[in-house]
This record gives sequence, C-alpha cells and structure tokens, in this order.
Amino acid sequence: MIKKIAFGECLKFFLTTLNIRMSQLSKSINVDNSLINHWVHGKRIPPYGSSYIENIAEFFSKNIYNSYQIRLLDDFFSNLYGDCPMPAHYKDKMIEVLLEAQGYSKECREQEYKLANRTPKDKIKLPSNKMNNNSDSSSKSNLCNITFPSSKDFSASLVYGIDNIYNAGIALLKKAVEVEQGKNNVVYITYTNNYNLVIQPECNIFSIRDELLNLIKNHWKVVFLLRIDHNIDRIIKFIHYVLPLIKTGNVHLYYLNNYNTLTDREIYIISEVGVLSCFPTDLNSVINCGIYLKDKEAVTVYANYFNVLLGKHAKSLIKFYPEDIKENYYEAVIKAKEKIGRQLNYNCSFSMELITEDLYHKLLLKSGMSFCDVLKSVDFYKRQLNAIIVNLQGEKFLNIHFVEAMDSLFQTRYLYLYTYSGIEKVHLETMDLIEYYENIINFINTYDNYHVAIINHTNDKFDINNDIKFIIKDRQAVFLHAFDPLKKPTEIRLSIEEPVIVKAFMEYFNELWEHISPIDKDKKEITAFLQSYISILRCQAP
Repeated sequence: MIKKIAFGECLKFFLTTLNIRMSQLSKSINVDNSLINHWVHGKRIPPYGSSYIENIAEFFSKNIYNSYQIRLLDDFFSNLYGDCPMPAHYKDKMIEVLLEAQGYSKECREQEYKLANRTPKDKIKLPSNKMNNNSDSSSKSNLCNITFPSSKDFSASLVYGIDNIYNAGIALLKKAVEVEQGKNNVVYITYTNNYNLVIQPECNIFSIRDELLNLIKNHWKVVFLLRIDHNIDRIIKFIHYVLPLIKTGNVHLYYLNNYNTLTDREIYIISEVGVLSCFPTDLNSVINCGIYLKDKEAVTVYANYFNVLLGKHAKSLIKFYPEDIKENYYEAVIKAKEKIGRQLNYNCSFSMELITEDLYHKLLLKSGMSFCDVLKSVDFYKRQLNAIIVNLQGEKFLNIHFVEAMDSLFQTRYLYLYTYSGIEKVHLETMDLIEYYENIINFINTYDNYHVAIINHTNDKFDINNDIKFIIKDRQAVFLHAFDPLKKPTEIRLSIEEPVIVKAFMEYFNELWEHISPIDKDKKEITAFLQSYISILRCQAP
C-alpha cells in the first residue's frame, strides 16, 4: 500500500535533498517564486492537467549529483511505496510521487472544505474550554499523573582526556567492521571545531583515516560536515587528511551555510554501533570530554539529527560526475582552464598539453574511437592547448609529476590519453615516444611561466598515492580524477567550487611545491632527464 504525503512536504523533501533553492526551481519552470513558496507551505496545489509536475521532475532529475542524494531518494521512495512497483528512472519516479501527493493534497483540501461548511446540527459539540480557579493546579496534577511507557535500560559512558577520546573513537570504528553489511552503513563525522587541528596529533588523525579506509573497503559510506572559515591552515590539514578518502567515491563532504558558525563540539556517529559526542567542560578549555553511547536508538536519533543539520544548515561541497555524465566533467575542466588565472596540476598526464596535434590525432585513430568522438576530442585538445598558451602570457603553471609514471611510460610504451569522453590506453611506437619527449622539452623551454617538477614518491608530503590527479584553477575550481590503471576500479571524477576550499587547495599545492628540491624543478635537469630517454630510444629505433 502506498503511503500518503502532502504535495508541499514532498516538494520540500526534494528541494532539501538536492540542495535546490525555491528561487532556482521557479526560474527553471518559469513561475513566480511566491507560487513555489505557496506550494511548499500547502497554501496552493498545482492544478490537474498542468505541465508543472513534469517540469519540476525534469529539473530535479538533472540535479542529482552524488550517491548520498541517491540513497536519500531511494529511502524516500521505498518508505512511500514499499514493495509496490515504481518506474526505473528518477524523473518518472518523481512524477509518480508528485502526482500522488497532488491528489492526496486535493483530497485533504476537499475534506477541509466540507468540514468548514457543515450545518450547525452536523457539527460535533466540543467540551467547554472554561477554566475555574483551580484549572492550573488541575492541569499540573493531570500532567504529573501521566504514565509513560517503560523503556529499556539506557547507558552512556563519560570519556575524559584527549587520549581516551581518541581511543574511544578508534574502538567505535574497529567495532563497525563487525557489523553486517547493509544499505545504512554510514559514518557521520563533524569537522567544525579546532579540536582536530590543535589537539589531535597527526599520527592519531591518520590512524582514524586508516580505520575509515578499512570501513570503506567493507562498503561503508563516510559523511563529513565541515565548518569553513578563513583558517586556511586548518583546511589544508583537512585536505591532506581527506584526499585518500575522497578518491574512493564513498566519501561525501558538506559544509555549514554560515561561514561564521562556530561550534564547541565534534560528533562521531557510526550507524548500528555507537556515538561519540565530544565537547569542552569549561570556558577556557578545548574539547576534553566526550559521551560514548552504544544504544542503537540513541545512534538513530543522532544520525537523524545529523541529517537534519545537512538538510537545513549545510550544502554539498562536492559535485560528482558518474560514468553516464563523464563528458560534463571534461567540459567543465576545459571551461575553467579557459578562464584567466594560474593553473596547478598534480600528477596529471602530459598527454594533453605537451603532445603535438598530429600525434594526438594519430593516437586517437589508433585507439579505435568513432569518427565523431575523434573530432570532439581534437576540438577538446585545441581548446585546452589554446587556453594554456593564452594564460601562459601572464600566469604561472606549476606541474608535479612522478618519476615512477615516467619510467612506466618508457618501459611499457602505454600512454593514458585524455579525450573528450574519457581516458584511452594507447600503445606508442618508438618514434612516437621520441616525438612525445621532444615536444615536452620544446614546450617547457619555450614558455618561461610553464614549470615542471619530476620527483620520486619518497617525501612524506606526497603520500596521497599516485592514482589521484587534480587540477586547481585559480578562483575557479578544483577538479579531481582518481583511477588506478593497473587495478582498473571505477573512476572517480569530482569538482569543488567553494572559494575558500579552492584557495586552500592552492595553498596546499604551493606547500607541496616548496618541499620539492630545486634540482627536481630545474628545467635544464628535466631536459637532460628526458634526453636520456630519447638517447636510449634512438638506439632501439629501426
């Protein structure tokens, strides 16, 4: 049996879950914002036979960006429809739910109208509302005599001291590994206080990260709620902490709407396991105490509270690009690169900007792509190259690459070629690889503002793994792409546009750059390094 829900409540749920403002919806379906407001608050209902519902569902279905939103939507539909069949596509599901809600709201409206227009003899006589002088005491007496249903024993443990708080958090995460896999395996973590930055030793923070990675391998999801402020050092530390988690695709970041929000607590919620709520105990102390709850009902209450925070006071920080819209990711990258500003690349392939157009076109044809995709990719290549050259007139480009990746290319001759529709693995002939290296040398020595560092994976600062690649465009966005050519897991593509986070990423990259030896950034040294490859290849050439 299908559960009933009012149209306004249904519409409000979609707006909240997809982080869409009423003004955005009104513009998309070309109505006044006040009409959307009336719908949400139950003052109006769309008329039958109008195109409103279809247009609303069309707009909503195009604004689903991550698996966390998908989970909330699936739970919502499942709660309403149970085992009843539903359409496969989210747009059609939304249309069906909104139509049912429309009908239910109109039914309620008609009943209200009938009740309001009943004749006096049909109306039910209500008890008198008059109160005597003893009414107050009587009310209190009745309240005191209410019998509440008995509940099972509820226990909580107090945890004192930073070390004990850390140990309690680790214990919670380790216990979660024992939980049977299910659709609601979620870890909720706040990052709103200065607790993680000021108090926790770095080794503790990374130990927590390792436990989260273990849970993610067991198909858990991790949801962070952040406070973003102008403390760039705090955000940089979080970036270094969270990057290996983000690349899994099972981590979702949200941030509080109010930049000035300062909370005095941190919360760790592990579904089905427990809650650790941390806080200070006096005005002059940082977080030094916590309440450890194991009761499953308490965990559910905290998880619901966390989701209320996300719905009312937070925005999604990440935009994911799944496989079916991966072209949108590459288009967004190009549009950002075409804007004026510095560009910083971490572990991104040379294959786009430092390859000749003829060789690029040759490799596209070799990959077996369709003629249409080849044309799109060549245009993609030209736009990117032109954007880089235009920006190089006044802006610096910094690029961090790894010796291991260069050696792998030299030994295997396999290049991971970026195209308009994704990555193509192509094999280079000896002369192709020579041409490739020579063009790199020519490019880095032609443009003074184009800087390259080629380093070994030995510095602790670079422990975020070589399967993460990110592009930072000044004042625009951060684009992250994670894939392992050897393991071939699902590719993760995402972007972050929040200005403070973009700035923090730039500072984080600059910090990495400063930790690179000058010799590894010297263009003459890099040229000599590439020339050594070329010399060996010429000896091998037929």
